[in-house]
Amino acid sequence: MSETFAPAGAMLTIEALLAQLDHGHLAKEATAEYRALARALKDALNEGRSAKGSLSIRIRFAVEKGVIEATGEVVAKGPPPRRGRSIFHAGLTDYLSALDPMQPDLPLRVAPSPSAPVPLRTLKGTPTHD
Repeated sequence: MSETFAPAGAMLTIEALLAQLDHGHLAKEATAEYRALARALKDALNEGRSAKGSLSIRIRFAVEKGVIEATGEVVAKGPPPRRGRSIFHAGLTDYLSALDPMQPDLPLRVAPSPSAPVPLRTLKGTPTHD
């Protein structure tokens, strides 16, 4: 098991480096991206569709002013979510509309409410449950 903090002068393992890089924020970001990717892949699996994803952690090193600087970057690419289809119509303007301009609007009217409950009817030959 590797130590998060190595003794002075010791080489850091990659696990310890990731834990210390950007005060642990890179590791937290990578974990969050990993969980989101796993969730998206599980959703695709449950929906019966194929999917791919990737998670990359890039660490760049540079020697500046007598020290070695390290910066990290997390890049995650998950499967696209399932999208539905929508139907639109070209209207008389330059915009699309969900309403068909060739379909007339039907006037709405209020249905009268019965003064007493309407009893349910039964079909002939069906047993009744009294």
